[in-house]
Amino acid sequence: MNLFHTQLLSLGLLAATAVNAQPVLTYATNAPLPGQSFTRNFSSWVASGEPGANVTWDFTTLGIDSTETVQLVDPASTPFAAQFAGATVAETSGDGYEYFTATANGVQRAGEAFDGEPVAYTDLGQYLTFPCTMGSTWTDEAAATYTSEGFTVNRSTTITGEADAYGTLLLPGGITAEVLRVHWQSSRLDDAGVFSFSINVDSYLYYAVGTSYPLLQTVTSTVDFMGSAETFQFAQWMGDLTTAVPAARELADQPVLQPNPAQGTTQLLLPEAFRKEVFITLSDATGRTVKQYFLMDDGDGRSFIDLAGMTTGQYFVTAENEKGQRTTVRLNVL
Repeated sequence: MNLFHTQLLSLGLLAATAVNAQPVLTYATNAPLPGQSFTRNFSSWVASGEPGANVTWDFTTLGIDSTETVQLVDPASTPFAAQFAGATVAETSGDGYEYFTATANGVQRAGEAFDGEPVAYTDLGQYLTFPCTMGSTWTDEAAATYTSEGFTVNRSTTITGEADAYGTLLLPGGITAEVLRVHWQSSRLDDAGVFSFSINVDSYLYYAVGTSYPLLQTVTSTVDFMGSAETFQFAQWMGDLTTAVPAARELADQPVLQPNPAQGTTQLLLPEAFRKEVFITLSDATGRTVKQYFLMDDGDGRSFIDLAGMTTGQYFVTAENEKGQRTTVRLNVL
């Protein structure tokens, strides 16, 4: 075997090894970015399931009580850009904005603006840490001072997070994804002196590599106003998953990219006929070859494609097996 083929074989073995590891969330794969959008479905609360490694969570019976369209936009395009100059992305579903700052170290909550009242955090709270994998934990404090109906309100929040499980998430419609689960808790107090308002949240978030928002989130929230407490429970899940993996019978005929559209990296799932020795070619819309690599895989046909440095646009991923058979799938890079 010559040096060229030895190097290609090494690349293939590295790619095959990566798919057996537990999910790792990073800035490159999971940071929220302006321009993304999805449908959020609300459902009745369901139990979060077991922690641990290689768990399968079956939420295929989730119903839909209501839906909303969520957009991630540039904070500079919002009415409160001046108050959130350090934010990198704003989330809106039409009735207000939530602001976040994403860095290589994680995602921080920068504040919110509802009913025309911006609340900008002077001490940002860590929403998600990067890199995040099974066993990752974090604790952080967040603080803000704002005015509401003539009162000066001091907000203090304690946040804790723990990635306590990973495995396979099953959602309605035959959607399957490999995910990392984060147990996220926060305790928030808004104190105006003459009155106080607190919210305690206990939530489980299920992230797939390549998604900036959890595919599923179960929430238990207790709201206390002046000593009168009420608890709310619900589940919310993404209804138009660009990271969706079709059922196994669909994978038998064609390759699948997860996620697609993608940024940073995407996972290639090959049909059975392309799961031993395969040559992968990535080309742009003009037919120009962008990158090539050789993959030897005795596993389930999964490998990762690094999209770093690639410009936004349409590409094509072609797999050629040892028999000369080819199959191609379209890739949209954000």
